[in-house]
Amino acid sequence: VLSLEEELGNNFSFSVREVIAFLQKHPDADQSDLFDIEWAYLPLFDAGDRYTAITLENKLCDNPEFFCQLIRHNWRAEGAKPRKQEHTKQEKNIAENVWLLLHMWSKVPGTDEEGEIHEDTLRNWLEIVKTSTTESGHLAVAMSKVGEMLARDRGETENLPVQSAIASVLNDSDAEPLRTGFSCSDYSGAGFIDISGENERNKAEKYRHYADNLDSC
Repeated sequence: VLSLEEELGNNFSFSVREVIAFLQKHPDADQSDLFDIEWAYLPLFDAGDRYTAITLENKLCDNPEFFCQLIRHNWRAEGAKPRKQEHTKQEKNIAENVWLLLHMWSKVPGTDEEGEIHEDTLRNWLEIVKTSTTESGHLAVAMSKVGEMLARDRGETENLPVQSAIASVLNDSDAEPLRTGFSCSDYSGAGFIDISGENERNKAEKYRHYADNLDSC
C-alpha cells in the first residue's frame, strides 16, 4: 500500500508528464521552452516508457555538438587528471541529467518521420562527433555511448536485427568503440532469464536467420 506522500508524488509525476506530452504535440509550442521543460523534469521520464523527452532527443539528433558537450561534461579527456575541487550541486544535477538522457536516448540521427534511417545523414552526424571528440580527447567514450544508443533502435528488419544504415556504420573498420557500446547495451537489455529455455531458443533461431541473410544485405 502506497503512503499518501508516495501517492501524491505519483500523481504529480503523471500530471507533469501528461502536460509535457500535450505540449509536445501542440504545433504552436515553443521548442526552446519545451527543451527547458523536458530538461527540468527529465528524472520523471523512464527509458522504455511511453513518455519520451522528444525535444531533447531531437536536439541530440539535429545538433551533434550538443551531444559532444554532454560527453565532455560527464567524462574526463583521455589522459586528463581528476579535478581536485569538489563538483558543485549544479554540476552534479547536470551530470545526473546527462546520464539519464543518454541512457534513454533511442532516436538515431538521420531517422525520418516513417522511422527509416538515412545512412548519409547518420554518417555526417558521426563525422562531426568524431572530429569534435577527437580534438577534446573523448572519442572512445563518445563512440561507445553512440553504440549504446544504436542498440536501442527498434527498426528490426526481416533479415537483420537493425536497419541497414546501423549495420553499415557498425561494420566500418574504425568502429570498434561503436561495436563495444552496441554489444554492451544489447547485453544489458537481455531481460530476465527464462529457465525453460524457450526464450533463448527463440533468440537463437532469430539470430541464425539474421546471420544467414547478412551477406545479402
